[in-house]
Amino acid sequence: MAGFDYTSDRSLPSTQTNPKIKPLPELIGAYKTTVSKRINMIGDVTFHWQKSYHEHIIRNIRAMARIINYMTIGYQ
Repeated sequence: MAGFDYTSDRSLPSTQTNPKIKPLPELIGAYKTTVSKRINMIGDVTFHWQKSYHEHIIRNIRAMARIINYMTIGYQ
């Protein structure tokens, strides 16, 4: 598969060897910028992203359960 180096210990392609692969925060930033521009173009000037929002990738069932618990009963 293009972009993978099977001779190294890395299992993911490097952004240094393939400039088309962007880090996740950069992709999310581009997505938010595009969405904001399109929403403003249709006339909703009141739209704003939630402040201090932190994107989080849920990697397993335990992490998902912890997040669901937090959303239902809050921080304790």
